[in-house]
Amino acid sequence: MDINGKVALVTGAGSGIGRATALRLAGEGAAVAAADRNLAGAEETAHLVAAAGGRALAIACDVAESAAVAAAAAHVAEALGPAEVLANVAGIGDTAGLEGIETIDDARWRLVLAVNLSGAFYWCRALLPGMAARGRALECLTIPDRAEAIERAIRGAQPGDLVLIAGKGHEKNQVIGDRVLPFDDVEAARAALARRRAGATVQ
Repeated sequence: MDINGKVALVTGAGSGIGRATALRLAGEGAAVAAADRNLAGAEETAHLVAAAGGRALAIACDVAESAAVAAAAAHVAEALGPAEVLANVAGIGDTAGLEGIETIDDARWRLVLAVNLSGAFYWCRALLPGMAARGRALECLTIPDRAEAIERAIRGAQPGDLVLIAGKGHEKNQVIGDRVLPFDDVEAARAALARRRAGATVQ
């Protein structure tokens, strides 16, 4: 899939994996809508894209709020055009392993679900119908760091598709083949892509 000139919406784009994803998509020629609850972070990402010669829009958006997502989606369409790529990167953990599951209260758990699950749903609901109406939609982002997860991520890829795989060491961007860009476990991704191209079934 050639994304040059297309609009890509990236959530959680104000830092970390989201920022790395936004910069990589911009490097592929996409106009990037950088959405993040932290507007300053989103603006910094947009500045980095612009400094590299790309087009970007920073948007303040709490993905856990459906109304905020709908408003942001409308703003992106007006400012940049309809989104053709959606990368749902925004997410939070429980307590990053600092305490046991028994200490996670209901409020924290509801917040994890609201951001990680409902947030992705709200953006898909806002953008995918329009993508489908205009042709093939590509909604991609997984966060694996195991070979099996990488294989699952590229199982449905077609020649020329862009598959983003983000994980540990996300600053170490690599290009595998023409269009598979893992951020970690490069050899596993290379082997998985070779099996996919050879027509092997991925379990």
